[in-house]
Amino acid sequence: FYRFPFENHKKIAVDAIFSLDYRPQYMSDGKVSIKPDSVIVYGDPLRLEDITSIKTKPIRHSDLHSDVSGTIALENIQGVRTSVPEISYSIDVVRFTELRTVAPISCINVPDGKTMSVYPSVARVRVKYEFPPVTGFTEDVSLTVDYNDFQESLSGKCKVALASPKEGVISYEVDPPYAECIIEEK
Repeated sequence: FYRFPFENHKKIAVDAIFSLDYRPQYMSDGKVSIKPDSVIVYGDPLRLEDITSIKTKPIRHSDLHSDVSGTIALENIQGVRTSVPEISYSIDVVRFTELRTVAPISCINVPDGKTMSVYPSVARVRVKYEFPPVTGFTEDVSLTVDYNDFQESLSGKCKVALASPKEGVISYEVDPPYAECIIEEK
């Protein structure tokens, strides 16, 4: 008569480890995907108790200038087995150009009967957008602060955002990222 050891299972997240180096003016467009993004692990219940995720072996690529995909093995966890031995990954890569400028900050969603002043009234902005630009793309940049954000703010500061993110914009940074807001009754 043979007794099998008691075994349990649970679903945990896959933590993909990337070491990526891009050719100048290339970057990920934010769409790095892994499949599956979670796996089932099997093992002794006491061993499974402290496991919340499983790492992949490092995914290394250099001089990236086009999309890349592949498979990578999961790290071994002693005394545990997984539902799959490896995962698939896909990294979307785009060429970009960068615009640096100073843009005015305007206020949106201010109710009638109130005025909202913003300090500073301009901010430096760095916008990365796809190259070549989409048809009709212009380099006009404007920034906003939202009255609704001010209402929820405890400090009187509001996050400065791109007024209407245009098609082809990959990312942007604003300096300063927050502006002081003052509300007055008309």
